[in-house]
Amino acid sequence: MKVFLVGISDVGKTTIGKELANKLGYKFFDLDKEIEGYFNKSIEQIQSQLITEYFYFY
Repeated sequence: MKVFLVGISDVGKTTIGKELANKLGYKFFDLDKEIEGYFNKSIEQIQSQLITEYFYFY
């Protein structure tokens, strides 16, 4: 079985995910960390540079 936690930023997905994985005996995988490693930037930097321009039209 695989479990995915999804939601908006800063709601505790990583915190809950780590605890849940520990209780279930699963390996925890943090997609944010993988993305940060790939781009060599923090999620915050990626959001401000790439995502914001696509989602905040005025």
